[in-house]
Amino acid sequence: MKNKNCIKNYLSLFALLFVFTTSVILHAQESRPKIGLVLSGGGARGLAHIGTLKLIDSLQIPIDYIVGTSMGGIIGGLYASGYTGNEIERYVLATDWNEMLSDSPPRSDMPYLEKKDDGKFQVELGINFLTPVIPSGFISGQMISLLFSDLTSAVGTIRDFDKLPTPFRCVAIDLITGSEVVLKKGSLAKAMRATMSIPTAFSPVEWGDSLLIDGGILNNFPADVLKEMGADIIIGVNVGSQLLSRKGLNTLLDILEQTMVLTDYPKQKENFKLCDVIIQPELDGFTTTDFEKEYVKEIVKRGISAAAESKDKLIDFKNKYVYDPLHSIADGVANNKEPIISSIIFAGKTSYNLEYLYELIGHAPNDTLNIIKLQDKISEMKTSGLFSEVKYSIQLIGKGFVNFHFNLVEKKQPVIYGFSIIGNNNLHFDFILNLLGVRAGDPFDKIKLKEQIKYMVSLGYFEEVSYIIEPVRDNYLRLIITVKEKPLRKLRIGYRYDDRFKIVGIIGLQATNFPILGMREELMIQFAGLFKVEYFAFYPSRTLNFPLYPYIRTSFKDVPRDYFDFTTGEKIAEYNDKSFTFGAGFGHIFKKSGAIRIEYQQESMNISTAISNIGPKYFNSSKDMLRVIHADLAIDRLDDPIIPRSGFTVNALYDFSDKNIGSPLEYRHFEIDGNVYGTIAHKHTMGLSGFYTISTNDFPNYKWTFKGGSNSFVGVKIDQIIGDNFGYLRFDYRYEFKKDIFLKAIVNGALYNMNKQISDISADGPIVGYGFGIKFLTIVGPFDLVFSRGSKSIYKNKEMQNVVYFTAGFIF
Repeated sequence: MKNKNCIKNYLSLFALLFVFTTSVILHAQESRPKIGLVLSGGGARGLAHIGTLKLIDSLQIPIDYIVGTSMGGIIGGLYASGYTGNEIERYVLATDWNEMLSDSPPRSDMPYLEKKDDGKFQVELGINFLTPVIPSGFISGQMISLLFSDLTSAVGTIRDFDKLPTPFRCVAIDLITGSEVVLKKGSLAKAMRATMSIPTAFSPVEWGDSLLIDGGILNNFPADVLKEMGADIIIGVNVGSQLLSRKGLNTLLDILEQTMVLTDYPKQKENFKLCDVIIQPELDGFTTTDFEKEYVKEIVKRGISAAAESKDKLIDFKNKYVYDPLHSIADGVANNKEPIISSIIFAGKTSYNLEYLYELIGHAPNDTLNIIKLQDKISEMKTSGLFSEVKYSIQLIGKGFVNFHFNLVEKKQPVIYGFSIIGNNNLHFDFILNLLGVRAGDPFDKIKLKEQIKYMVSLGYFEEVSYIIEPVRDNYLRLIITVKEKPLRKLRIGYRYDDRFKIVGIIGLQATNFPILGMREELMIQFAGLFKVEYFAFYPSRTLNFPLYPYIRTSFKDVPRDYFDFTTGEKIAEYNDKSFTFGAGFGHIFKKSGAIRIEYQQESMNISTAISNIGPKYFNSSKDMLRVIHADLAIDRLDDPIIPRSGFTVNALYDFSDKNIGSPLEYRHFEIDGNVYGTIAHKHTMGLSGFYTISTNDFPNYKWTFKGGSNSFVGVKIDQIIGDNFGYLRFDYRYEFKKDIFLKAIVNGALYNMNKQISDISADGPIVGYGFGIKFLTIVGPFDLVFSRGSKSIYKNKEMQNVVYFTAGFIF
């Protein structure tokens, strides 16, 4: 009886202590000062914010409010959504920022018809009633908007930012009124996109009647907004550019950046005074646009170092203001060792098995408790979309042992109740809905939706497609799709320079869905050093899914050609390659990879000699009317057309000319070329290229193939290798010296079989050549300089010559 009374007394005492302790904890939490975090804008420099977030997480400092501008608004929005500093760091380091800060999906995801003209034009403008349309920003923001929608989908139905896991604000500017706008309601993804809309770089974001741009122009360090939210204690992280001295203002970019800093500098100084702790990473030498992987890693690293320097301040700050029962458990065990998990209990309705739940929290019974890892895993659970509620408690049950108790509310996969499409003017609602590939009643699958939106953008109809989700009722949502259509007509302009034709300009006109839906028309004009015109009309359908599409094609060319002596390598003839061609046929698109076409064509030749020292036999068919069955194949799997790092291309053609189809000449002609690239350690790229052509003896000399130059065969004059039966191999090595500077080495060799119309003499061995060069990437295209040495002529290929090539602009 006495023992029973003792046990009863102990239980009563334990209950009293538990109630007392719980009351003290709750009172401490309720009465402690509210802590706010402000993150400044700074473009790529803003990725340094991650260091402070990781430190705050490790010290278990509760953040009650968070405010950010520009990149600070993006990082802050993710943190407010429930992501930890570690998770944000993983996303940042794994993201290809150059891809995200573009308007196109990866080239490998683009349909062939949309990428076949990549790398030809420096300028592309829409046309509206014959008037060019100037874009509102260099970047529409398609890829970054899609990323934000994806990352915030777990809180996508929350419209009040006070109801996020951490109450949040971000700052933008209304371009119409010039006033500061504090975003606190609406779509979080759209708000994050708005706060980073640097004028001219990104298109403004429509927000009701406003057009929003980057808030950093007026308030890059919005501590005052945090104060208005109710923060008693403010931790600030400033990564914005500092004012430069007179000696530092040397370039146009320096002056422009200084101007941007000056606009909010007085307010920034006042907002600094509101902070209790200010962390300023050392980011000299880094600009707002340094999004290359090596720069991103270093910026994040410097942010971590800067936060570490403020660790003692934050620890003192925490000890003064914050009571943390979880950290007390870890610190209170014997010898400061992390405790062992005795048991884990999951309550609540869930269909997931126990092993999977252990995997979700990253712990199982008998594991050592890792508090940081546990926090990361719980944040992942909260943002995974699997659960609408995740609660847990930890109980110390003895020296060095704890029990976990989880309460989970499983979240059913939401169902799409309906759709709204905003911004479509030329494209019908049903057409856009068909492209989305989803219907009312389907489960909401954000991965599938993201892939479909990428496909929609790749078709070339849209400048931007984004989505937000709006709750309708329990487990049902409305999908709101906002589209920004591209003009159905485009004007594209480009240029190139080479040592043979000098400056050549190109103008391209493209019309979509004209004159009937699903039809495309293209007109290309090359001029100056040569003259070419091609018109191409075809019907691949609006979704590019016809198995066979019909087309017609007509072209005119007037190209000056040089002939070189096969023994001396000197120029001995010049003529104008002039003809008019009409063709009609069918094509098939290999979706993202390429296309094959076959057509019947009629070509009217009009060859005229300007200079000739080799007799009339070279031009004995200068007025032929050729009728040809033509086939061509194009495969393009390159990651980039200008600086390829991986992938391959194949181009082949076959011509059949015969008297049975009304042609005066009978011949067969075949050509094929290919390129394959691979990269090691990002900086070292190897390329292997090959070309081969063969023809029958009736193949006319004005149809011969011309090779030679920095983009085909180095060591010989441009177009010096001519004929109808030869082939070559070429190996390239390219080294990325700096971001936009590349060094390269080239070696190539050719085997030549001379056409009997020229001579019975055979070449005395392979033609060889090698070269070294440098390539610069500029806003108007690459500049390429190559120094080479190779065979002086086809017959006497042991004699060598030096040739220098300079090219600028794109290849077309």
